[in-house]
Amino acid sequence: MALSASEKKHSESLLAQNGDTTQIFYMGKIEKVKHKVDKRVLIVTRWRVYCMKPSNGKLARSGHLLDLVELNSLLESDIELIFKSFRIYVPSCEDNYTIVNAVRKAFEMDFANVPTEVRYKLQVKYPDKLTPLDPALKQKCSVVDTYRSLCVYRNTEPRDDIIWDLENIHQARHDTRLKLSNFDQPLSQQDILALLETMSFSFFFTKLSLRGVRVDRDTWPLVMESIKHSRCITSIDIAGVGATALGIAQFASRLQENKAISLVSLNLKDNLLEDKGAIAIAGYLQHSAHPLTRLNLSNTGIGHKGIAAIAIALKTNQHLIKTLNTAILCNNKFGSEGSRALGEWLAMPVSLTHLDLSNTNLEVESVASAMSRGNPYSYRTVIFSGNSIEKEGANAIIQWLRIFGGVNRRDSSENPGSPTPGRPAIAYGESRATLSSNGKPHPPAFPRSYTTVSSTLSPLSSTPPLVLDISNTLLPIDSLKEALLLLRGTLITKVNNLCFFPGGQMLGGIGAKIKGVTKLDLSDNDLGDEGVTAVCNGFSGSSCLEHLILNSNFTSSRGKTQRAAAIDALIQLISSNCPLKSLEMVGGVKSALKTDIVPFLVALGTNTKLTNLDISGHGMGNKGVMALARAIQVNTTLTKLSWDENGTTYNGFVYFEVGMKRNTSLVTLAMPFQDIHQSMKMETGDKTITVVKLIEKYVQRNAVSKTTGESSRSPYKTSVTVPDVLPDEPKHPD
Repeated sequence: MALSASEKKHSESLLAQNGDTTQIFYMGKIEKVKHKVDKRVLIVTRWRVYCMKPSNGKLARSGHLLDLVELNSLLESDIELIFKSFRIYVPSCEDNYTIVNAVRKAFEMDFANVPTEVRYKLQVKYPDKLTPLDPALKQKCSVVDTYRSLCVYRNTEPRDDIIWDLENIHQARHDTRLKLSNFDQPLSQQDILALLETMSFSFFFTKLSLRGVRVDRDTWPLVMESIKHSRCITSIDIAGVGATALGIAQFASRLQENKAISLVSLNLKDNLLEDKGAIAIAGYLQHSAHPLTRLNLSNTGIGHKGIAAIAIALKTNQHLIKTLNTAILCNNKFGSEGSRALGEWLAMPVSLTHLDLSNTNLEVESVASAMSRGNPYSYRTVIFSGNSIEKEGANAIIQWLRIFGGVNRRDSSENPGSPTPGRPAIAYGESRATLSSNGKPHPPAFPRSYTTVSSTLSPLSSTPPLVLDISNTLLPIDSLKEALLLLRGTLITKVNNLCFFPGGQMLGGIGAKIKGVTKLDLSDNDLGDEGVTAVCNGFSGSSCLEHLILNSNFTSSRGKTQRAAAIDALIQLISSNCPLKSLEMVGGVKSALKTDIVPFLVALGTNTKLTNLDISGHGMGNKGVMALARAIQVNTTLTKLSWDENGTTYNGFVYFEVGMKRNTSLVTLAMPFQDIHQSMKMETGDKTITVVKLIEKYVQRNAVSKTTGESSRSPYKTSVTVPDVLPDEPKHPD
């Protein structure tokens, strides 16, 4: 029934008062029946259904489309809209199917992807009167429009910054990961709820990350509800949200209830699962028919009972034996019972490529021997660090390495195209190894304290290298030596059991025999001058070492003779036939070289191999910086340099700027912010800033010239050199 002019005016005023400026799908007069017949104006917009008194324009009823439970037209001309809190029934309405089709179309505009159990129930007498809906609405359904509608539903104001991110980051770049910590402003509980429901009610987002967002007991049920209704989520990351064992049990229950969700990745790290939560997750894993490939349960307080339940689930689920390739279980306490349960799983023909069991009180022998019996060739990263490895465990690792190496190793006499009979062909590649420290577990905040070995594969290879991390394990030194000598082809290892100088001596003795290692990290091993000398002398004859890390190793010296010998060995190493490209030797409070480093810096000037150098933390003062400035004037191969915490003052920065003026190769310079900060406290602080800006300008000039291919030689006179003696107040060049 058509509206009068005054009724239209009242309707427009009502919509304006409610802030509803969306498209109107229906506006007409009806006769509503409850206890008596009342005339009403029915308005269907994109978000809501309004029932208004036509005489005065007052709102009688209003309901969001998500609150619509049933939409019925079971008689000739009736229509019934049942909402969660009220009902509108019109026994006789000539527009009944017009209203039905209007509601259907409005709902599909923003909620085309809502699952069936959340949708209203539709019942009509004449289905042929239903207008076919555009199937493209599912693709046209905008995630931004869905978010706006859900904000209206939750009676919260849509945030402009969230809308901007959804439009310009997610939709424009097709970024389908919803990571709540990426939003700049803090999210309220209503904001989180609207975003989670947007994820559930659209087909856009495929990944959910709550990492970095603390989820309280009021918000957790909202997360559970979103998991219950999600259809497209393949990855869930709820690391460090403060979930308890009870909360994780609820989470596992929701996963089991939602048969449509197909998880590929699950990250629960840094939550307090304990054994109870782990057993709940095991229940989900045991019956999951979906191709989970990545599982992270690190630092979750799991004990031997919990890991035993997880291992049994992974062992009995044939889908996961074939699909799971990454299991991160570190920083838990498994003990011998849990280790044996893990061994029973790993003795199966698993498809694991990445296995992290670091810091788990592991019985390494049970696990490593099981790996040899199961599928020893699938692994690409195995981390045992932080567990005590005794002789039996070391022997089990060596045996597994021999089996793995039997597939991956080739002698130079072998035909590269001929695989071992009955085994997959894995190409011979280069590896790099890193060794580090003193047998004590390193805090997570200092990643350079453990060793890294990695590999560069032949272009013809399709198989990545192996990473074996046995750092902080107190591995017997003879076993360590045998493991290092097994580094062939694509093998990678991480170790840090060098036992100070004897370890350095051992490593130097076998340095030339390690043919595949391109990177060696000896950080924090307290090698001392004699140990560094042994390592450098040993690898001077290497034909493969490209990256050497000696951080915090100059900790002990028996006198100037030993220190000079260590510096000479470093000079010999960078001058030898060893293909060394990168050298890191960061100092510290107990391992600063001070001005003893000057001869090495002088030799750097004529070096044509190093491209990366880190000499931070040596307190070499302006004298050392002057030697460095001289070196970079003539060195043409060094592209990356770090030199902070060397006590550089304004004088030193001036001469480094002079050196940079003539340098053409440095394109990456880690600015020495610690020294800059200290220099700014002095009277020359303002001048220091001016010089630092000039240094940055020269680095940018070099970077641009590398990109464009143009010469980066400074327009200043090339006769400028660094003086032999630093004046008290150097005159800055114009």
